[in-house]
Amino acid sequence: MSRIARYEGGAVAKLGATAEADLAWLIKAVAEGDRTALRALYAATAPKLLGIILRILKDRSAAEDALQEVFVRIWQRAGTYDPKNGPSLVWLGAIARHRAIDRLRRPGAAVENLAHNASLAAW
Repeated sequence: MSRIARYEGGAVAKLGATAEADLAWLIKAVAEGDRTALRALYAATAPKLLGIILRILKDRSAAEDALQEVFVRIWQRAGTYDPKNGPSLVWLGAIARHRAIDRLRRPGAAVENLAHNASLAAW
């Protein structure tokens, strides 16, 4: 079974040493423009990255939009990943966290968050 096929079926439940090597390999393949590798990377990591973003934004719709932006960023920046600097999931998580924080800092984000929180309080 190829590395990509291993991840196309769904998310990784437990990331061990082999999975870490596979994720690093997928990021390298994404850096080379492999769209199948991007799909496999998405399948393997999107739930974890969405969780990171959702904890920061507290709005599922905004978090899903941010997740899409994260994978665009990964597509653009995959060539900058160096496994010697740390685990691939940490690198991916940092991108997700920074994108979520950027969305919070965006002009008008505070007003949107207040309106969203007020609508939740009404429930």
